[in-house]
Amino acid sequence: MFDTPSNLLLNRTGHLGITATYVGFNIVRSLHEAYFGPPFKFPGPKLRASSKWPSIITVMRGSEGVELPALHEQYGPVVRITGQKELSYAGGAASWRCVYGFRKSGDARPAKLEKDYAKPPNRVDGIFTAGDANHGRQRKTLSHSFADKTLKDLEPMLKLWVGKLTDRIADKSCEEIDMLRYYNCTTFDIMGDLTFGEVDRRLARTDERRDLWTKILAESNTPEALTYDEYHSNASIFITAAALAGTIYWLLRNPDCLNKLTSEICDAFANAAEITLDSAQRLQYLQAVLQEGLTLRMCPSVPAKLPRKVPAGGTMIDGELIPEHTSVGVHQFSTYRLESKFDDAYEFHPERWLGDERAGGD
Repeated sequence: MFDTPSNLLLNRTGHLGITATYVGFNIVRSLHEAYFGPPFKFPGPKLRASSKWPSIITVMRGSEGVELPALHEQYGPVVRITGQKELSYAGGAASWRCVYGFRKSGDARPAKLEKDYAKPPNRVDGIFTAGDANHGRQRKTLSHSFADKTLKDLEPMLKLWVGKLTDRIADKSCEEIDMLRYYNCTTFDIMGDLTFGEVDRRLARTDERRDLWTKILAESNTPEALTYDEYHSNASIFITAAALAGTIYWLLRNPDCLNKLTSEICDAFANAAEITLDSAQRLQYLQAVLQEGLTLRMCPSVPAKLPRKVPAGGTMIDGELIPEHTSVGVHQFSTYRLESKFDDAYEFHPERWLGDERAGGD
């Protein structure tokens, strides 16, 4: 039986009515979330509080590093950033301990959500994506690779690759070069030698050659041992170059800092052979440059939030009870750009780590 024009009109009208009802329901729900949702007492843009789309758009266009610090400057150390009960913190060490730190037995802390973290290519959790119990086991095993003695044992190999890097740069001394590319190649070579080496071949080897896996493999028969797939998942976490290139960028933008660092190094060492991990750690200005640029403020390795979900019953963060199921996280880039924490927060000042008044309030 064919539909008559009137039947078709009724069907379309019905579909439109259902669609309008659905849209209207979501608008009302979004407005309720924005003004009366559980974390309503925390400030933030109403548009973000009523919908998750502003946050999605921010991430898609790569502007989170600009927009989130601006929101924290406007609204303070805690900002509600989506309609799905998501809070961004930029309060410093206290917030960090509340969100990520260890707690007394029986006091549940915010936990990772699988959907918030992209799994490694083999779909097996590494230390960055593993849940609390699995993370603790992997962390305990991997920590042996970064002990001072382990790194000192690897120093000859590190100096070999750094020497190759400086030789390549010297060959191009009269040309413009892409330092990010050079650092990417060097760190990949170093970590390939230390970790991948290649992973399957390294796991099968029984010789005495030392690398980052040596200590880990020594505990391969313990309950904390990594599985075969976990070796692969964790091999890639050691590769980083952007922070190195970023620090060079800031030094070139601030020639006084570069000259001061160069003078300290030249005064301390007669030649490159004298530079070791131990001796480099004694250079105060070098350590301040690394603190300001490489490891912390200007070029943090993870500039965004590492989201956590508040457990059932809620939890206390910075003296406030946060409702259960709220997504929370410390936005590192915002934390390090707050003028309330660091004077001249957007400027490169290694001196702030040497007692300079520009250290601000943190």
